[in-house]
Amino acid sequence: MLPLLLCALAILVASDCHNGIIAGELDTKDGQGPTYILGSASVVHVSGSSMSLKHSSGGSFGKACQDNWTPTIFKDYKLLDKTISFTADVSTVGCGCNAAFYLTSSPAYNQNQQPDPTRCGDYYCDANKVCGVYCPEIDLFEANNAALQVTPHTCNQPQGKYYDHCDGIGCGQNTHRNNPKSYGLGSSFIINTEKPFRVSTTFSSGSNGLLSTVTTVLSQDGKTFTMIHNSTKCGDNYLPALTDALNGGMVVTASHWSGPTGATMSWLDVPPCSISENCNTNGIAVFSDVAVN
Repeated sequence: MLPLLLCALAILVASDCHNGIIAGELDTKDGQGPTYILGSASVVHVSGSSMSLKHSSGGSFGKACQDNWTPTIFKDYKLLDKTISFTADVSTVGCGCNAAFYLTSSPAYNQNQQPDPTRCGDYYCDANKVCGVYCPEIDLFEANNAALQVTPHTCNQPQGKYYDHCDGIGCGQNTHRNNPKSYGLGSSFIINTEKPFRVSTTFSSGSNGLLSTVTTVLSQDGKTFTMIHNSTKCGDNYLPALTDALNGGMVVTASHWSGPTGATMSWLDVPPCSISENCNTNGIAVFSDVAVN
């Protein structure tokens, strides 16, 4: 009996991964083994299939339980002709704040074709060169309880794995600009952000095998709202340029942030928010039940 008990305890300890760079293990339905959230447990709480982010926090999906950053720690998804979905709760994330759930082509690479830890020390890259290195980015969800935006960002053709420039603005679509009654606080909206809702994004290829359409469906209590990115919205060559990134595998990152005091998130939420509204940093962004199929 004792050996069996010790074995069970060993399994529990082995699966309970918390250290300086891993906040915990997230239950995901993706068919790709365990998911570890690369972030600080002091600001990112992981429990079962849910991750809760305090303001000024973030975490990427990892595939290994280890206590140091390496370029191979990230868990990536090859998403062309697949759907990634999750449940979001932004009920306490107000105007001026941004709860984000997005994809990047991390790890970063330098001009010498070597993995680059970047100035952030964690191999992170994105379309706005936040840590000093560019790479493709697809913002599946940048939102607060008043507005939501979905934005693919393309980059120049890479030199090997190194990107010298990306489109930081991207091809964005916004709930308020699509339909002012689509999304917001209260039952008068199609998606009532007082409650959690489901977000599903499908990446569809055309007959040429290149990415042609990104379809985002928000759903809640039998109601849905859909936003579609295609050649009409983004131009003929925009989405096809993301094909290699999707086929190569992209990493999920979630974050909860805002600009410095006095700055706004106007590109996201003005209107419906006022340009004078600052982020209430007491809110919590919650993402749960991530699935890939």
